[in-house]
Amino acid sequence: SPAIVVSTIAIRLPHKLGKTKSTTPPMGARPVRSGPMDNLSAGGIILLAVSALLAGGINAVAGGGSLITFPTLLALGFPPVTANVTNTVGLVPGYLGGIAGYRKELEGQRANVRMLLPAAFAGALVGAVILLTTSSNIFRILVPFLVLGASLLLIAQPAIQKRLARLHP
Repeated sequence: SPAIVVSTIAIRLPHKLGKTKSTTPPMGARPVRSGPMDNLSAGGIILLAVSALLAGGINAVAGGGSLITFPTLLALGFPPVTANVTNTVGLVPGYLGGIAGYRKELEGQRANVRMLLPAAFAGALVGAVILLTTSSNIFRILVPFLVLGASLLLIAQPAIQKRLARLHP
């Protein structure tokens, strides 16, 4: 989400520009852990911001913006699990905005939401458990196949929608 990227840039940019002083933590304080954002160059930050803006636009029109942001996070050195969680959390503001923007179109869909919500919740729960219990190495191997599968589903979406429309007019 652009909001998360912008806030992350706002927090890290002064450090990248050398505008913050390096201080030793006070006695007894835990040292700050280093993460992928600590080694991100200005070019990496720009790439992340551009991919987030593109993904936001794609999500607003058709969905599938994660197919841009997730690989970008991986390319910038984020571990796969961290990239997945960051990507998922970053989508929340866009989803909330989509709900607000499509309020009128969503009127009368309460029955469909009630029908689909349990499956969506169960899928999210199972996915979260799998993500948190799968080793990082296995997840790293699975990622290209998961991205490919998501890409193929996105490409097949119009055909699937046509078939469903014929089955349930």
